[in-house]
Amino acid sequence: MNSLSNLSRKNLKVNKLKNVLVIIAIMLSTCLIATIGILSYSIQQMEVKQIAAQTGDLHVEYENVSEKQIEMLKNNKKLTSVNEYIGLGFNSKYIPYSIEMCYVDKSTGDATDYFRLKEGKWPEKENDIAMPKWMLEKMGVKPKIGEKVNLSYSQENNEYKYEGKGEFVLCGILEDSELMRTELYKAIAVVSKNYILKNVKSEYRFNQVTAKVKGRNISNTAYEVGHSVGLSDKNISVNKMYINALGLSKDVLIPAGIAGVVVVLATVLVIYNIFYISIKERITQFGLLSALGATKKQIKRIIFREGLMLALIGIPGGIILGHLLSLLIIPLIPLNVKLTLETSPYIVILSAFVSLVTVAISLRKPSKIAAKVSPIEAIRYSGVELNSKKKERKSKGIITLRRLAYLNLWRSKKRTITTIVSMSLTGILFIVFFSMFSSLKNNQDNHVTSDFELTSSRLTLHGRDDGSDPLNKYVLSKVKAIKGIEKINILKHEQLFTADKRILNKVNNEVKSDDTKNFSYINCDFFGFDDSMLEELKNNLLQGEISKESLKNKDEVVMVNYNKDNHTTGNPLKVGDKITLEDKNENNSIKREFTISAIVSYNTRWLGYIAVGPQFITHEAAYSKILNDNRIGKLCIDINNESYSNVKKSLESISKENDNAIFFDRKEYKQKQDLEYKGMGLAAVSLISIIGLIGILNSINTMFTSIMARKKEFGMMEAVGLSSTQLRKLLQIEGLYYSGISIIVSVILGISLSYVLYLNMEFAKSSGYKLPFMPVILVVMALVCIQGVITYIGERSLRKESVIDRVRYNE
Repeated sequence: MNSLSNLSRKNLKVNKLKNVLVIIAIMLSTCLIATIGILSYSIQQMEVKQIAAQTGDLHVEYENVSEKQIEMLKNNKKLTSVNEYIGLGFNSKYIPYSIEMCYVDKSTGDATDYFRLKEGKWPEKENDIAMPKWMLEKMGVKPKIGEKVNLSYSQENNEYKYEGKGEFVLCGILEDSELMRTELYKAIAVVSKNYILKNVKSEYRFNQVTAKVKGRNISNTAYEVGHSVGLSDKNISVNKMYINALGLSKDVLIPAGIAGVVVVLATVLVIYNIFYISIKERITQFGLLSALGATKKQIKRIIFREGLMLALIGIPGGIILGHLLSLLIIPLIPLNVKLTLETSPYIVILSAFVSLVTVAISLRKPSKIAAKVSPIEAIRYSGVELNSKKKERKSKGIITLRRLAYLNLWRSKKRTITTIVSMSLTGILFIVFFSMFSSLKNNQDNHVTSDFELTSSRLTLHGRDDGSDPLNKYVLSKVKAIKGIEKINILKHEQLFTADKRILNKVNNEVKSDDTKNFSYINCDFFGFDDSMLEELKNNLLQGEISKESLKNKDEVVMVNYNKDNHTTGNPLKVGDKITLEDKNENNSIKREFTISAIVSYNTRWLGYIAVGPQFITHEAAYSKILNDNRIGKLCIDINNESYSNVKKSLESISKENDNAIFFDRKEYKQKQDLEYKGMGLAAVSLISIIGLIGILNSINTMFTSIMARKKEFGMMEAVGLSSTQLRKLLQIEGLYYSGISIIVSVILGISLSYVLYLNMEFAKSSGYKLPFMPVILVVMALVCIQGVITYIGERSLRKESVIDRVRYNE
């Protein structure tokens, strides 16, 4: 065994260049695998934190529990982090925000973002209260410990209703939760348990216990524990969103899996090719070992030991490099929330394991070849493979440099094909990514069509109308008076509902969720467009006719082509169909039937979110008449470029005067988007470049090995009259064949795959498919340049030896 190890080590010292190439290939592949794992894990952990901030990080809620059941749950060995919650009521005075008043254990506060204590102490005395700073300021209360807080509250359900009010003393300030403030429009106020016990009758109290469940089968265990203390299923709520988030989602797993397969495939091709060529050069050595008594098993072990020794050098370096690369890439990834680097010992172990398996797969075929070499074959081996089954081909015409280069290319088909495939992978990935990247960027640009916007805050409340009218006639007149404005478009919006069975059936069939199976109504976005915006909409017309007069005077609507996500396929409705829309607001109950006069592929005035249901558009005058609501939802403002600074300053001033008027600057938005896209592009280019480096390593090894193996051949050709210029051209043409075939494969497959992805990615369809000319040009230039440099270096190294030395090579 020791002699085999010594032989493997000595072989590694002899073939230094090839070993360096293998180590770099292993290091790069391990780096990429580790990076993919770290990025996937970081995104998953970010999603877990987001969901935990919204739903809590506990697995189950037990509702309407008695004091006895609470004690039983706290003593159950299958549960951990058992916390108590008692609801007091809600305060809806500070529209659009509401205040949820409750008691929770301090341990709940420590574990949950929006209950976490920032300053002061947890409520203990009867009139103690803890609230976030932003809500205290909204109420006009100084965020200072000891301040008095007067709050009323109410609670009701089908069985009871009660109201109350109290004077509290601020004992603690909770952490500000961006999610609660900007998305849920809610604040938490924690009171003492004694206050609720004293002021709310026991039959009115809403007691709840939250807990984490031990083991893997969380949902089933949660129900078993609940049943064991006498609770029915309706009083057991499993936190499915959080539990599902603990595992990798398909959105993260599928791209990571595809990227991982590509990396492994590229690495296998490189390492296989390097060892395959190395073994072909060492045929004589393996034949002699066989003659000296080495078994096939021992020869295989020599090859695997060499690969393992190289892997033990490359893998640790790759894992370290992967963490460093992740540290650079993560800040460049554009997401709505900050992504931080998260790693795990499992990522290190998995990266090392996958890399070792990759090396093992790469060595399997070369080791078999080496083991099969007999002493007689080794003595006869001349470095040129002859296949007796093939018939001799008669030469057709004069042998030219181009024909000779082509024949040299296919001397070893396996070597040539693996090199072409490994180089083509980079080109394919580059074309596919930047084609999708371009569609995504164009899609985002289409969402914003005006230079400036003023939006009513009620449009951001996802259907909850706070009754505000920030863009009233007075504000509109002030905007119109600003110099430099060329055009103002008026948009109105409300969320209506429909019980149309065609849409309900479609949602139930397509949305695999228990929450949608019993929908009786679907949300619909109902827009009012002015004349100019309706004219723009005609550019996206699929069916029917957009008539401003008909929309203004008849009960007609334009429908955005609809499926469950408002995408452009699978519309259950057509032109001429009738649809009933209704407003379920108690103050303004409306039920009206409309005829669909036209269907468009895209809403030119997208609001920045996608509703569960379809979008309908009418004239803004008809909108006001139908809903008896003349409030403006958004002002879309276009200017001449020279007036940018003046108009921006004036609109910002109007927005500051009214908290419910949200100002938007397209120029700033695009600058921010461009920075994010640059970051995304840099991150992708970094990963693709590493895959490209692996392919380049393969090409370097193939070309250099091919040149060095033909030293004698080239020497003899020069001896009979081949000039230095002709030899250079021969090698250049050979390199061009490699790059030319790689370019053809990259372009054909890259464009085909990008188009297939375009057809299956709805975000890309709104901007249309465009041939990725620039990525194709860059791929062509890169592959030609890379092969040119490799050929030049190879030809220079060949020139270091004289013709006589090359003719005598291998003697």
